Amino acid sequence: MRHLDRNLATPFDLAAVAEAVNVSPRTLLRQFAAETQDTPLRYLQKARVRQARHFLETTDRSISAITAAVGYGDQATFARLFQRHVGLTPSNTDGRSAECQIEKGANRVSTTFGTVGSSRGGMHPAQLASLRRFKDDYLPRRLGRRR
Repeated sequence: MRHLDRNLATPFDLAAVAEAVNVSPRTLLRQFAAETQDTPLRYLQKARVRQARHFLETTDRSISAITAAVGYGDQATFARLFQRHVGLTPSNTDGRSAECQIEKGANRVSTTFGTVGSSRGGMHPAQLASLRRFKDDYLPRRLGRRR
């Protein structure tokens, strides 16, 4: 895992990762799954999204610069992956969106750019919790408001 965390921007190559930790690719997959309940690629994607989110929240870098910094060559592919993991697009996460409202009793979030989720429970509870933290903690700081 440390190898993947240190090499976020490097294109993923299972054989190279296995060689870096001195095991076969099959052994790496088996041991990685036993320890993390995930594949190395999925872990890397999550780590890249975490890093990108950190950059979006703490720097003024452009989304395209952040996309490249975390190892993606295509901004559209990165945006789809980011939205799948976070529940918002990168442009909604960077604080440039003016408002974010979580509708009570429904698994949906309304932003100035549209609605995420559905009233039929389309949003994962972890995504909803993450969006609540975003709405309650991050947006007021970014927009210069106190809670």
